[in-house]
Amino acid sequence: MTQYRHLYWDSGNKDLRMLSDDTGTAGTTLEVISYFLRKRYAYLLDTGGTNIPGSVGKTQPDSQWVPIGVANNTYRIIGQNTEPNDNIPIDDPTREPYAEPDTDFINDATEVTQENWSYFQNQNHSPVITVPTVATINNTGLLYWSSPDLKIGPTSETDLQDTLADHCLTQMISGDEVGSYRVATSTPSGGTWSDKGQFMDDTWYYRPGGGTLEEGDYHITGWNTPGHANYQQTTVGDYRLYLKTANTTEPSSPDNYIRWDDTNNEIQLESSTDYSATAKLINDVYLNIIKRRHPVYTLHTTQTGTMRGIVYDYMLTLGNYSQVLSGPSGTGSEPYHDGVYTRTYEPAGYQTTATGPYYFNITGNRVPPP
Repeated sequence: MTQYRHLYWDSGNKDLRMLSDDTGTAGTTLEVISYFLRKRYAYLLDTGGTNIPGSVGKTQPDSQWVPIGVANNTYRIIGQNTEPNDNIPIDDPTREPYAEPDTDFINDATEVTQENWSYFQNQNHSPVITVPTVATINNTGLLYWSSPDLKIGPTSETDLQDTLADHCLTQMISGDEVGSYRVATSTPSGGTWSDKGQFMDDTWYYRPGGGTLEEGDYHITGWNTPGHANYQQTTVGDYRLYLKTANTTEPSSPDNYIRWDDTNNEIQLESSTDYSATAKLINDVYLNIIKRRHPVYTLHTTQTGTMRGIVYDYMLTLGNYSQVLSGPSGTGSEPYHDGVYTRTYEPAGYQTTATGPYYFNITGNRVPPP
C-alpha cells in the first residue's frame, strides 16, 4: 500500500508538481480531483436509477438491494363501544326514552395503529464491479512520480485507494458530504442538495378547526353528516432523503493534471475539473474504486458511525380522549326501544414519542468481497 502522487503543470513556476493532500486536509491541490470524482459519483446517484452501487431507497428492485432498517409511524385513531338500550319498562317512572345505557364507558377506546417504512441500499453488485485492469490504466496514461522516474499508474486497488479514493471517501463521509445522503425535514444547508423523495411521513390524529367531537362527525370507519368536522391524520414530520451533489464553492486550482498520450508520444494536460463521462482519470481509473467501496448506511434506534439524520415517531398520549354518545338506533314498539347506543372516542392529549428515534447512520464504507 503506497500513496503515490499524480502530477500537474504549474504554469507560474513552469514546472511539474505533485498533487498533495497535506495528510488529508481539504483545500489542498489533491482536493480538486478528489472533489470532481465524488461529484461525478453524486451525479450518477442522482440520475442513474437503481443500478448505481450505493443508491438508497424505499423499494427493493432486485437482490442487489439489501435491507438497512425500518422506521414506524405510530398514531391513534377513533374507537367505538356499543351498548343496547337499557329498555327500562315504559311504566317505570325513572324511564327516559333517550337515556344513556346502563354501562358507564370510562376506558379509552381509541385505537393505536402503525405503518412500517422499510429502507434498502444497493450493496450486492451484479455483475461484480472490478478494479480497472493494468491495460485500462496504461491506456489512460495517468502519470505519477517515483524517483527518479515518471511512471504510469498506480495499478493495484490498495495503491489507488491510498493515492486518491480514500481521500474522496473520507470527504463523502466526514467532510463536505458530496456524493452522500442525509435525511431531514427541510433541505440541508450548504451546497446543492437533490430531493430524492419522501423518506418517512410521521402523522398523528388531528381535528381541523378545533371544537369538540359531536354526533355525526366523520371518523375512521366512515359515518359522516354534511357540515361536520372531517377528522384525519396530519403530517407532523415530512422526512425526506437528500443527496448532496455539489458544494457552493468548488475547487478550481490546479486546473490540470498530466497524462502520457501514447498516440502522439507526449505528455498532455487534462482538465482537473472535468467530471463528464469522458474524463479518463475519473471514469477509467477511480470511479470503480468508489463504486466498490461506497458509504454504507443503516437506520437504527442506536446512533453508530456518522449520523446523517434523525427520524421521530410521534403520537398523541394514551388515556386522553374526547367522546360523544350517539343513538339509540334501531326499531321497536316505541321509538328506539330496541336500539343500540354508540360511544365514539376521539384521540386527544399531547405529543409523545411512540417508537424510536431512528438514526440514519453511515457505518463506514463497503468492503468488497475477496
